Amino acid sequence: MKINPKVSVVIPTIGRESLINALESVLNQTYKNLEIIITDDTKDGKAKSKIEKYLSDEKIKYVINKKYTPGPTGNKNNGLDHITGEYFTILDDDDILIPNAIEELLNCVQKGNYEIVFANCLDNAKREFTGKHYGKSEEVFYKDLLCGKYEGEYVGLIKTSLLEGDRFNEECWGGESLLWMKLWKKTQKGFYLHK
Repeated sequence: MKINPKVSVVIPTIGRESLINALESVLNQTYKNLEIIITDDTKDGKAKSKIEKYLSDEKIKYVINKKYTPGPTGNKNNGLDHITGEYFTILDDDDILIPNAIEELLNCVQKGNYEIVFANCLDNAKREFTGKHYGKSEEVFYKDLLCGKYEGEYVGLIKTSLLEGDRFNEECWGGESLLWMKLWKKTQKGFYLHK
């Protein structure tokens, strides 16, 4: 593994105002070897005008989804097609990352030589974790996911080579977990960071 691997952050968007907060949360990461792929799911490129001033930054790529069916899974697939990093994560355009999120996830990857590491998300209004968990950081196995030990919304870092061309099923609106399970099956174990 490289000492300072590139991490690709895919931000699927439909041009919502919250996109700026999501993008700035990535730009403000303590880990700097990043590429940011903003994939726009609007035919008229609605998001571009919102982020125009950021596009001079060479680590930001702006792409319009012309290849896949419009919707959450198709737009994410478009982003996956453009990643060049050794690891990747997906950040919806209405979410933000805390400043050291990628650094913390990558530290876990490197310490345990994991291909998938994930951490909890925090509901900003309720101030509570969005994912079901057992209150501690621990190794996670494919069977744990099959048995429902972890459910809900998380943020993860995944080794890009696991994709092997696999993509989200466009016919399954909101069924992103199908791809995640396929990737987990390939690696068998990862790590949950209780943060």
